[in-house]
Amino acid sequence: MFNNGNPYLPQLQNMQNQLQQLQNNFPQPQVQQSVQIQFVRGDAGARAFGIPASSSIILMDSSEPIFYMKSTDANGIETIKAYDFTEREVTQTEVNADKFVLKSDFEKLSKQVKGLIKSVSVQNNEKQAGEGETA
Repeated sequence: MFNNGNPYLPQLQNMQNQLQQLQNNFPQPQVQQSVQIQFVRGDAGARAFGIPASSSIILMDSSEPIFYMKSTDANGIETIKAYDFTEREVTQTEVNADKFVLKSDFEKLSKQVKGLIKSVSVQNNEKQAGEGETA
């Protein structure tokens, strides 16, 4: 009952278990990268632009249609990539009216189909009633 003569040992072990569970559930800190945009002059300006470890930045060339993606890893080692960008012309998609049905045409066709279904079911009922009389 008293483990090794110490009445507080079971309570201490219980508290240690609770502490260990809390530590296991505590989220580990993660490094978040933030992305910023800055303007530089040419490739030399992009290479000279300093950024902290574990971060990324978009560097826009102020004289050419170029942008640079510069990033560093946790050790501060830099990588830089250059991209050309050009303006895209936005084209509007043309709606082909041949692919769509007007609501009024759809309703008219729906009424015709319902009428045909009704007439076929009436004919089937009359046929079944006629067969029942001859049997």
